[in-house]
Amino acid sequence: MRLFPTLTLAVTLLTGSTGWTFAQRSSADSAFQRNSAFLYADSMTKAYQNSQWENYCRFSHEGIIRYMGGQPRYISYSQRAGDYPPNERAMGVNVVQLVNESNSWQAVVERICDIVIDGKRARVTAYMIGLSDEGGETWKFFEVFEGVLENARRIVPEISDKIRIPQRRIIYLDDPEPLMEPVVGKN
Repeated sequence: MRLFPTLTLAVTLLTGSTGWTFAQRSSADSAFQRNSAFLYADSMTKAYQNSQWENYCRFSHEGIIRYMGGQPRYISYSQRAGDYPPNERAMGVNVVQLVNESNSWQAVVERICDIVIDGKRARVTAYMIGLSDEGGETWKFFEVFEGVLENARRIVPEISDKIRIPQRRIIYLDDPEPLMEPVVGKN
């Protein structure tokens, strides 16, 4: 089973209709960056769920898109990776780590997805890294697995050494006592 991240930003954020005044924020305001990372990750996830591939790519890291062979191949891979009927998947995100590295913000975002695997309900928890060079106002994301972070750094060398990726896991919800099953990422 392969899952790939999905993240887009709602048009309301792009138009500034949320009521936030970006110019009035301090770049040291980590609460803003955490909220912004959450909103971008959540929006990208919704674009993925709704097959809005242009929006999905807008919030995916350019280096990963390039590595995958360009936008059409990246979209094709993403579609195959999450090939589940829309009614069988529900997703949510949570920012679990935020790092500020010399004018660059980075986030680890937990992505939780409820899907059906071989007729069993399962909750998959995976992780994405988000990068922002604009004080946390805009973010680009990509999925990464524990143990392959060094490989990701070859594609995206600006990833901070402070970033920590928890182990991806699957919990089967139909079992009387759900057991966690670790999922090993491919290099």
